Amino acid sequence: VGPKETILGKPGTADQACAQLAQLSGQAVRFLSGLFLLDATSGRSQVDIVVTTVRLRALEAGEIRRYVERDQPLDCAGAL
Repeated sequence: VGPKETILGKPGTADQACAQLAQLSGQAVRFLSGLFLLDATSGRSQVDIVVTTVRLRALEAGEIRRYVERDQPLDCAGAL
């Protein structure tokens, strides 16, 4: 979840990844990780969500481009 409660999707392209990272530069981002466990024998289930907040430092356009080219975060929410 990005600034102003925006939902960060997967960028899909290098240009979109760079745009997302430029918008997130210097901002706080929240990651929500969900877990659902089901015991098929008893039918019991357990659900948990863990929220992690990360603050990105200010990023320069050149380092954003190099990161995207090197790591190719095209299938990662927020390009992170």
